[in-house]
Amino acid sequence: MHYCFFFGANKLDAGHIMSEELCLHVVFSTSVRIERIVAVSVLERTGRRMGCGSQTRRSRLSALFRHRGHSLWPCRYQRRYDFYGSRVGSIRVGIVPAGSVGLVKIRMAVASSNTPADAESLADLVDGLEQRRFDTLWLSDTPLTSAVEPLMALAIASARTTRLKLGTNVVVPGRNPLLLAKELAHLDRLTGGRLLLAFMPGIGSNTERAAMGVTGIDRLTRMTQIIELCRAWWAGEAVTDEIAGFTYNEVTVSPPPIQEPLEIWLGGNGPKGLALTATHADGWLGSRATPAEAETSRLTIEAAATAAGRTIDDDHFGISIPYARTDLDDRVVAAIMRKTDAERSDILPFGPDELTTLLRSHIDAGITKFVLRPMTLHDGWDTELDYLAEHTLPFQN
Repeated sequence: MHYCFFFGANKLDAGHIMSEELCLHVVFSTSVRIERIVAVSVLERTGRRMGCGSQTRRSRLSALFRHRGHSLWPCRYQRRYDFYGSRVGSIRVGIVPAGSVGLVKIRMAVASSNTPADAESLADLVDGLEQRRFDTLWLSDTPLTSAVEPLMALAIASARTTRLKLGTNVVVPGRNPLLLAKELAHLDRLTGGRLLLAFMPGIGSNTERAAMGVTGIDRLTRMTQIIELCRAWWAGEAVTDEIAGFTYNEVTVSPPPIQEPLEIWLGGNGPKGLALTATHADGWLGSRATPAEAETSRLTIEAAATAAGRTIDDDHFGISIPYARTDLDDRVVAAIMRKTDAERSDILPFGPDELTTLLRSHIDAGITKFVLRPMTLHDGWDTELDYLAEHTLPFQN
């Protein structure tokens, strides 16, 4: 197997436009068998990624390759390799052997925000995901709803599965940081290192803030403090600190998580949330963002992380996508599309064509992790998962 790569050399030549005709000529005129085409962002000496250019150009290239029966896949490129092909200035198009670089992992998770605390319903979802080889079960922490408590449900799910990853959004403000760090460390151990985490500030309603005891506090500041405490405890440190009425004097958490590190992802599309992701998180899980908006958020996070002396992996950017197999009631659509002027299909796809188009657009924008959230479940999980397996699992690599 061979891959075709596109190379951008350095900052001075980053504005050089690589023509689609050149790309197509190199890919389809070579005698080397090409099984996957990969778009590469090159690391220049400063660590800033250059390469394929704008989402518009990548989308155009993707469409051209799809017309020829190929897909354009994102990829990590960390060092130079020998290759042959064409060169225009310092923009290179070439072919290298398989295994020279690692493909960015595209993964599909399925979420349920209204799974009841019912053993049979949870089992149907968990078993269906494991059998169809989805990557992740994702449960959301919604303290004021009847949805199942996610940490307990994931512990039960881990006992029914061997490979399925187990992910959750955790509403952090209002929790005892020590108990949270211990619960997550032990859950990672009980799941065999399959736990995935995204810390969230909550929905922000006055009712939820009051119920969680965080009325009048800066929730992002509190999240920052708790992230730092969790990381210290998981690293085996004895913590002396005071936060939100809790006093810790040389307190430790043991045993630690299996994963080193146990990663923490953050969400949010606003400037403060993106800045916190850049300085404190291992990845970003956005929501209600178009592909163009998601790409802007990704680039903003990457630039801020570089400025802070940090790096977030290329495949650590994800998006939560609500979807429906058929049209939804106008009131439901209006609630989801509140506070956005975007096209409905860029946020809430109906049917398989809109869903697969949106996934391709997000992949072109550098988003590689997807949490798929059905807005209706009329026919049960088996039917829903069959639909998703048919239309979304081909994107997993």
